[in-house]
Amino acid sequence: MKKATYDKAKLMKSFDKYFNLAEQRLQTKYGKTEARNITAQVRNEFETLIPKIPYIGGRKNMFTPVMIINGWIIALYRVIKSKGGTVEDVIQISHEASDDFFKSLSPWVAKIIGHLVFTKLSIHYMQKQAKRSQKKIYTEDFVYTCSINQKVHETEVELEFTECAVQKYYEAEGAEELKPYCNFFDPIYSKRFGMGVQAEHTFGLGCETCKLNYNNRRETKTPANLADIVKR
Repeated sequence: MKKATYDKAKLMKSFDKYFNLAEQRLQTKYGKTEARNITAQVRNEFETLIPKIPYIGGRKNMFTPVMIINGWIIALYRVIKSKGGTVEDVIQISHEASDDFFKSLSPWVAKIIGHLVFTKLSIHYMQKQAKRSQKKIYTEDFVYTCSINQKVHETEVELEFTECAVQKYYEAEGAEELKPYCNFFDPIYSKRFGMGVQAEHTFGLGCETCKLNYNNRRETKTPANLADIVKR
């Protein structure tokens, strides 16, 4: 069976559309001219990575965008490191660019998305995705369970991973330095959508499993391993 692949043209178009937020952050740190040079190098690096981005089911898998975004991050990591930068620089820029994107969404859109996440329909979808992951159709995929705890006005959803596609991807590309910060993205969207995530329990921090615990009545807090980077 031939391995499924990504549409290169679509992925490059997506890169050109959204990476401008990272370039704006790069300008603050490196200046306008160098930021353009870095962006061009990251784009070239990402293009070479596309054939090797783990395929985990395309549109049938809700985590496919996560793999693509991490392709951008690995590309950025390689370029920044080649210029003497640190993994913390990479995470800071990625964090700020991601935060800029979610802040650009209107409050009413964010509120609707945050509400929909905890509806029966969305929860059913997440449970279905979790059950599908247990079949291990793709060896590079996530494997996880989805548990629900509901009270009158409170809903808690926990995804517990026994295998992480992102961690596997980092290892395959020699980007292990990124592993402790694989949770940087979750508090960003959680704060914007009011999802109350707890994301301190991860493989990258030495835990045996990785847990994303969402609660619609809880405030999102920044994990301790990201606190100093976010404040930089």
